[in-house]
Amino acid sequence: MFKFSLLLIGNALLALVLVSCSKEPAAQYRLSAEQLAWQGYYAGEELRFGHAQDAKVRTYRVTNIDDRMETQHTGIFIGNRPEYQQITVTVQRTDSVFRPVPVLVLGRNLVYMDEPDLRARVEWETFYYAPLPLDNVIKGTPIDTLYGYRPGTRLLASATLGPATYSQVIRVDNRPAPGTAPLGRSTRRLYYARGKGVVAFEEAGNDLWYRLP
Repeated sequence: MFKFSLLLIGNALLALVLVSCSKEPAAQYRLSAEQLAWQGYYAGEELRFGHAQDAKVRTYRVTNIDDRMETQHTGIFIGNRPEYQQITVTVQRTDSVFRPVPVLVLGRNLVYMDEPDLRARVEWETFYYAPLPLDNVIKGTPIDTLYGYRPGTRLLASATLGPATYSQVIRVDNRPAPGTAPLGRSTRRLYYARGKGVVAFEEAGNDLWYRLP
């Protein structure tokens, strides 16, 4: 089972003071249409991945999509705490058994009362916690690894993976930490496409799996 999440979260450690009347409704921060465009899954969807080296197929199913407003927990508030949108998509692998993995987490910050920005991460099977630079992609700013993005994270204008070509594809590499053992057969690289989600992944030895129609 895998879990794909979209959420707006506050990750600033600085105190945030919102002066308001306690009777006023809480401020709400929802994902924009452009941000939502990166969530390409729908409930009940069947996902199939073909193997580039042979005819093997891995299958998955989107079992649940949870869309809710959550309370902003960081900072000090006077009055009602602001709320942020959270979308969680759960995907179950149907041809084998794997532990649940959050496939995507999107987050927004509330800093100095500015418009919240976006944060994201992607996971898949044995590929854990890889930040996605969605905010940079949407705003057209450079991807800076100083902000936690992995070396090798790239935005591809287009990518042909198996039988399909996708536009706006984020490629994320999974590299072992310095001085640690090799990754073995763990997932080495993910491809995440706007409006589609994970469209391909590579295991050891450039062993490619790609989305099938």
